[in-house]
Amino acid sequence: MNAISKIIVGGVIFVSGNTNPTIVSASAVEIPKLDADKTGTEKPKPTDTIIELSSGIRVHGEITIYDMVNPDKPILSINTDHNSKAKILEEIEAGAELDPIQVPDSKFISQFDILSLKTGDGNIPPTQLMRLGSGAYVRGHWTTGNYWHYAPYGYAPISGKALHFWAWSDSFLAGDSEDWRNTYNTGVGHGVYVHSIYEGSYPDIWVQAGVGQVLSCWSWGPKSGSNYEISNY
Repeated sequence: MNAISKIIVGGVIFVSGNTNPTIVSASAVEIPKLDADKTGTEKPKPTDTIIELSSGIRVHGEITIYDMVNPDKPILSINTDHNSKAKILEEIEAGAELDPIQVPDSKFISQFDILSLKTGDGNIPPTQLMRLGSGAYVRGHWTTGNYWHYAPYGYAPISGKALHFWAWSDSFLAGDSEDWRNTYNTGVGHGVYVHSIYEGSYPDIWVQAGVGQVLSCWSWGPKSGSNYEISNY
């Protein structure tokens, strides 16, 4: 969401920038951490084990991936502490490369859309669900282009309805399945606004789903080099 400013009118945020103004409303809500009922640390450690998925997402901890339409049948389960392709964060930040783990393609989207998801985000809402174990987190990067970019997965904690979102370099919206469907169907942004580190002192928030427990994030025309992190601390 490049070069934007905000005006709050009647509880609705109007975001303007290099596109037409965007009305930001949401089914999901921002909540205080105390209400999120989470007890873990909020800082990744140099010794955290990390793997990379074929979707371009990097993951720490226990995760399980499903197709959205069949959330009872996992297609991939990983614990980064017990995976031979994992490296520790300290090694990666020093330049170590990761060998990506292949995630089975969703059977419910076209081959064109599958290709669009290989870069770390896509132009369609997520069709796969990733459940995050306690202390697990994911990191992704946005590609560029003036359209809505969606993270490749919907994310859900193993318990509760809230996750922690963090933005680097550019802002984005976070929300539940109703929010991303409304954004996709109307072209108008719906979701909880997550500040980038350049726009506010606190570029991280807790978001709770209003419908179900699955959350994700999306951004309009992200800046080059923009990243996001979603965690279940």
